[in-house]
Amino acid sequence: MTGVDIVSDLEAIQKMEQLLETDPFEYDVVEQALRAGSAATEKWRGLNPGEAALALRNRVDLTQRQLAALSGLPRSKIALIEAGQDVRLSTMRKYFMGCGCELLLLPRGPASALAMKNRMINLEREGVIERRRRYPR
Repeated sequence: MTGVDIVSDLEAIQKMEQLLETDPFEYDVVEQALRAGSAATEKWRGLNPGEAALALRNRVDLTQRQLAALSGLPRSKIALIEAGQDVRLSTMRKYFMGCGCELLLLPRGPASALAMKNRMINLEREGVIERRRRYPR
């Protein structure tokens, strides 16, 4: 065995150790969304979509009429959104874009994808949900 082989073997071992120490969900988009969602304040998370929309419009200091001009939505639709009417995501996206923001949906639940997976396993064990089949019948 030459000195070069030992060095490359040591480098490979160090890389493997680094991989084993890293969080397997660190680069998972669901994990990132869960972490971002759990970072939101309790007050913000407690708002319904209409309340959140109104808070945003007030924060950027726009009137409903100004937002209507910027978003392309009728002023009446903006009033309905802020009153809590159910709307399409595409409509909410226009509302947020009119405020100069991008609409971002974040899951709210356990703080990690691993916790979500463990929850599903427990629900299967308890018989609350049917065990997921890997292959169709």
